[in-house]
Amino acid sequence: MENNFNEDDVINRISRYQFSIIHLQDEASSLIEADQPLFNGPKLHFFIFLNPNQCNASHLDLPADFGNYLRQGRFKYIFLYGPRKTVKCKLLLRNHPKKSSKIGSGWKEFCTAHGFHQTIDLVFEVDHMKSNQNVKVLTYCNF
Repeated sequence: MENNFNEDDVINRISRYQFSIIHLQDEASSLIEADQPLFNGPKLHFFIFLNPNQCNASHLDLPADFGNYLRQGRFKYIFLYGPRKTVKCKLLLRNHPKKSSKIGSGWKEFCTAHGFHQTIDLVFEVDHMKSNQNVKVLTYCNF
C-alpha cells in the first residue's frame, strides 16, 4: 500500500490536534483533595464509633465537643466530604431544654453513598483554627 502523505503535512496535522490522556480516579473527592485541601492549617479530629443503627438512621447525635465546635460557626448546614461523595447536611443544634447537636437530613444519604451499614469507626476532620462548615470524614482504613 502506497503512502500518499507528505511527512510535513502529517507533523503539522498532529501538532494541531494534540491531546492528553488523563487518568481520573473513581473518587471525585480524592481529586479535590489532591488539588485543593479543605483547610491549610492544623486539623482537629473528632472520633465517632458508629453502630449499624446509626448508619441507617436519619440523623447522627454528635459528641458534646464536636457540637460545641460547630456551634461556634452558627451554621445551619455542614458539608461532609467523604471518599466517594460530598453531601450537604442539615445541622440541628438545640440549647433548651437539653443541649444537643445532631447531623440531620443528608446523614442517611451520606451513609448510603459510602456503603456504611455495619459497625465502623469514623474520624471527622475539621479546621482547628476556626469553625468551618467543611468536614472531612475518614474511616480508619483511609485515615
